[in-house]
Amino acid sequence: SVRDNSLPDTPIVTAKENDLLFFGSRTGTLYALYKNQGNLVWSKQFKTIDTKQAFVPNTIHFGNLYLDQNDLYVWQAIEKKFVSLDAQTGQEKWAISDLDFSFHPPLFYPQRIILTQKNALLSIDRETGNYTKINKQNNWPLM
Repeated sequence: SVRDNSLPDTPIVTAKENDLLFFGSRTGTLYALYKNQGNLVWSKQFKTIDTKQAFVPNTIHFGNLYLDQNDLYVWQAIEKKFVSLDAQTGQEKWAISDLDFSFHPPLFYPQRIILTQKNALLSIDRETGNYTKINKQNNWPLM
């Protein structure tokens, strides 16, 4: 089980298809636990957050989590990156850095993931993390 003073800083994410639940903490750690027993399966440390700085109540500082099939996706706000992890092991599959964090959720398609950026959309290959950037043109509204 998780025994540090980490408070969840993301919604808790779970699915019927597996027996795990996931959450990120204000200390920058992502946790995977067994739903029924609460035992720690794996954890992954992202950039450490200075928890002595003021936090805005009811906001997410870690980022957002998305579970889709066997993959866990982390929209990591502090490091400004989008990461694909194997949900069972926590092993990183790929990561895209230097992104504009967005509270708009990604769109998941069978082969692609669409991310909203400030002036573009990213169309990401789910297996490799390779992406195509589609720049905003004229008055094209982005989400």
